Amino acid sequence: MDTDDARRLSPAEQHERRRQVIRAYKRKVNKSQIARDVGLSYSAT
Repeated sequence: MDTDDARRLSPAEQHERRRQVIRAYKRKVNKSQIARDVGLSYSAT
């Protein structure tokens, strides 16, 4: 997944990305892997 400017996503899309990150945190995935999987920058996770 390419990194997109999350500010340009709809609120529903932003919410889904947040849910993906939270699910990954609960599975103990490290931040750099979450960033790659979800398409965010490391600092955004």
